[in-house]
Amino acid sequence: MLRPIENVAQRGKVVRKSIVSVIAAALLISGAGTAADASPRTTGGPLVDGTLRDSDPAAPYYLSWSVYSLRNGSHKLTLRATDEVGLQSEISRTIVVDTTAPTVTGLTPAHKAFVRGTFTVRAARVSDAYGVAAVELHVDGKRKGRDTKPPYSFTVKIKQASWFDFYALGKAGNLTSIERHIFVDTQAPAISKIKAPGRGARVRGKVSG
Repeated sequence: MLRPIENVAQRGKVVRKSIVSVIAAALLISGAGTAADASPRTTGGPLVDGTLRDSDPAAPYYLSWSVYSLRNGSHKLTLRATDEVGLQSEISRTIVVDTTAPTVTGLTPAHKAFVRGTFTVRAARVSDAYGVAAVELHVDGKRKGRDTKPPYSFTVKIKQASWFDFYALGKAGNLTSIERHIFVDTQAPAISKIKAPGRGARVRGKVSG
């Protein structure tokens, strides 16, 4: 189940909320926890694109830093270990920063639309620069469907006016939430009486009823 980090939905509006995955940093830093040196004290510190971001004077090295100051895209993450005499070792890998939520276009039905009980929720396109992980539809708080591949389409049956939430989750954990109110109309229009022409009447030209 897709779980927003916080309740960011606004009725009838698109809400995008970005979160940052720290998996790439954790993988690198945990590997440095096994570093050993003849010197009793070794300091570890992460560098991003060559710039030192933090330091930890003792193992195991648990280091945190925010990626919001970085542009989206690929970056070089390096963990540098420095001992008391200045000798250094490094290990590097490439990470991808993604702080942008997926984009959803052409979502139907519209906010405050009328439907005939059974209807289809469909998005013309869900896109994310670094991949869409999943899309889910929730109706009145209950999950009704989940797709991991396009087309993103869900058939729903309701008996009364309802709220639906369309969630799109990027592979980095960024979430887009769209909430809409839908009304049900299962009755055909009623015609009480036709004033004219009468039954069996003969007419010509323009007729008004």
